[in-house]
Amino acid sequence: MPMQHLSLFSVFQPIVSLVDSSLLGHEALIRGRDANGSVLGAPAVLEAAESAGDGPYEFDQKARIVHLENAVRQALPGTLFLNLIPGLFPKTEQDIEQLLRAIDRLGYRADRVVLEVTCSQHLAFEQLQAVLDAYGRAGFCFALDDLGTWAMPASLLENLEPAYIKLDRSLIDQIDRQPVQQQQARQWTEQAHSRAIAVIAEGIEREEEAACCRNLGIEYGQGYLLGRPSEYPQRQGVG
Repeated sequence: MPMQHLSLFSVFQPIVSLVDSSLLGHEALIRGRDANGSVLGAPAVLEAAESAGDGPYEFDQKARIVHLENAVRQALPGTLFLNLIPGLFPKTEQDIEQLLRAIDRLGYRADRVVLEVTCSQHLAFEQLQAVLDAYGRAGFCFALDDLGTWAMPASLLENLEPAYIKLDRSLIDQIDRQPVQQQQARQWTEQAHSRAIAVIAEGIEREEEAACCRNLGIEYGQGYLLGRPSEYPQRQGVG
């Protein structure tokens, strides 16, 4: 599908408190709509963008601007979680400038934005820390995404100082029935809380999973049980 035939839009998935169901914010996800109204997922949209000459980093930048514009248009409440591919440092500075210009133009605030980063990207730790430090100086905080799918020394939590960690769906799936997964989630949660880092469980689809995560001390959840990605998400916490 040629990129010029696609219109980009955002879907937002709520992130809610597992304690009182209040809304923390939304994760923004990119989608495309063709001339017939059919919706394309992120992989197909990225493929179209690459065919049009945009690399993954360039498309990543454009997607964040689209999400900001849509969040402001809807007066979306809470914190906005945006996915970030950590590129090389010069591209980081360029992205920060673009983000800050868009935030200023839209009347938004950098402290309402959380950048989601997966540390399995092909960056040395020193490079990753330099990238995240640069965003931090610009007023952004970040979340380490997909924990449980890759090995990471606990010391990185202290060195990188994220505001949030997100436990991957593979760790949360059937967690109420899996003692090993419970132990892993408990260890991540205790390590995070010892550094004043909040924890989000991803991919919660069953009440039993939500209850188990809550009992493990995990503050926030995300998943189909709590709210599906939607172009026009609900405006309050899930009861």
